[in-house]
Amino acid sequence: MKTRQIILGMLIFFMAVSPAYATPDLYSWMFNIDGVVTEYVNEYDTSGMPVNAALGTNDLGIFTYRVATQGAHSFIGYFDYEFDEAQNTFFNERGSVSGSPGAGMSWQIDTIDNLAAGNIFDNLYDNTLNNSNMIPDEGDISWAMGWDYFLEANQAAVIRLVVSAVMPDAGFFLTHTDNDTGESIYFSGILDIQPVPEPQSLALLGLGCVMLFLARGMSSRFRNRKGKCIAGNM
Repeated sequence: MKTRQIILGMLIFFMAVSPAYATPDLYSWMFNIDGVVTEYVNEYDTSGMPVNAALGTNDLGIFTYRVATQGAHSFIGYFDYEFDEAQNTFFNERGSVSGSPGAGMSWQIDTIDNLAAGNIFDNLYDNTLNNSNMIPDEGDISWAMGWDYFLEANQAAVIRLVVSAVMPDAGFFLTHTDNDTGESIYFSGILDIQPVPEPQSLALLGLGCVMLFLARGMSSRFRNRKGKCIAGNM
């Protein structure tokens, strides 16, 4: 009985002194798409993004953008997540980098804290992310990731940015860690350039579908007429 009481007392003690799970929330966001910058209006408000945002608990999820215009393009997505800011402040965070970025890819981890002003805002506006982690130890983390790319005729680009509490198995990604709790979220992305069927191919495909539909209709009418002739001859 005493042993059980001691164990229970130890559990209560460690629960009391252990830091609580850190809850991330998206404080602010910005996108620079082909030189046009769109940014948040209200803090912790995810509405108005120029991308498709499929977000779940704590504003984590997938941000998707698609374009099919021939020529040179640029894209940058910026996010500033906070971990339990009201409980353990916002400048107790650190960033880290894993893997190697792909061709045409750029990134940056930096702060916008007035006590240690970074340049991630300026670099986002100028499309000049510096591929550097400026907060390896402690500060107010924000991060950005983007691509410069070119689309040929009949090509489309799909960009997916993923912010998740689950660490990617491989590839390039950024990590945002809350120093007080040790909890982390991860930022990764992919640029996928896909072929788009030429208009002639789509027209031929549509014509083929129409011909197939007409052929099926004619075959059905022929069978019906044949049945009627057989019935009449009987």
